[in-house]
Amino acid sequence: NIFFILFFLYNLIQIYSLILSDNDNYNIIYNILTLNVLLFFNIIFIKRKKEVQKILYFFILLIAFVYLSFLTEYLYNLIIKDHLFYGHHSLKSNLMPVMNMPRSSGIGRMALLIFLFCIIFVDLNKIKNKLFLIFLVIPGIFLTQSRAIVGIYILIILVISFSKYFKLYNLQFNDFKKNFLIFITIPLIICFFVTQLKTSNLNYYKSLYFKVINDTENFKLNKIETDLIILRTQNPTSFTSYRTEHWKNLIKKTKSTQSVLIGNGTQADRFLIKQTASNATLYFYASTGVIGLLIYAMIIINIVKILVKKINYLRKNSYKDNKFTFAVLVIFVLLIRGLVESSYAVFGIDYIFFIIALYFINYDTKTQN
Repeated sequence: NIFFILFFLYNLIQIYSLILSDNDNYNIIYNILTLNVLLFFNIIFIKRKKEVQKILYFFILLIAFVYLSFLTEYLYNLIIKDHLFYGHHSLKSNLMPVMNMPRSSGIGRMALLIFLFCIIFVDLNKIKNKLFLIFLVIPGIFLTQSRAIVGIYILIILVISFSKYFKLYNLQFNDFKKNFLIFITIPLIICFFVTQLKTSNLNYYKSLYFKVINDTENFKLNKIETDLIILRTQNPTSFTSYRTEHWKNLIKKTKSTQSVLIGNGTQADRFLIKQTASNATLYFYASTGVIGLLIYAMIIINIVKILVKKINYLRKNSYKDNKFTFAVLVIFVLLIRGLVESSYAVFGIDYIFFIIALYFINYDTKTQN
């Protein structure tokens, strides 16, 4: 498996360069975990048994449990403690055995992956499955207000709605108007009403109501002190949250080190600029140098080669392998997310799903009648 070899080399070079560089971060547990995942799936995928699908279902089930647990806690903090859904990941979790709650973008990412799984494997003609998406999954994407996650989600809706024009019949949900209503309009309305349950927002409406009732002579309202808060605040000086500055700084510092060929090892971005790279390509470069860039290029080239070779699996109804379709969508989503996050370049949910997806597309899919 070419992807096994490439990612295996990628992690070995990280460990080697970590030892040689001035990077004092000796937490190589990330590399050990990634190598274990590679070895585990490589053993499982040798004979492509049904156990592979069971593992995929189990992992989705695990992600769904974690997502719903934190979704409950985020909604509690939104309604009872008057927090926005976005950005309070530093709070201690009361439901899950972790020190800090995950970033809101992490919640959105889990919801996005669950959504992909549902539109491929779940019968959405059943009302209960549709309600699960509309009320529990999709609002988890919008409420986090992660620009990358929401943008990717909308792009997915466009892809599955108009894929028929590219003859990708196994991807499509034909009716764009229906998709727009079910997957975007209704969940946004639900999100709007949920955000109004914030204590400060309810106080706003209460104050507004009593102001109208008490002001019988004229209906001109003075400004009410409590502001209606729905959306996260944006930094007016940097739309990208200073990502572009961090990228330039990371490239500059990586080039200036003596380890430009093999990089600076695990979490080199935090060593060099005290920030996450927020870009998968640049993380490859910072952690494994020029060699890492070559490995990354080979990963992308092999993905393109395989998809070009197997494009008919998405074009003919006779090729009904849902796992392949799911894998293509996961790769599509994570490659885009890798433009603004380290994503699959480091160990985490993205990495595990990315490896599963790469293994699926790398094996031949049987034609089914």
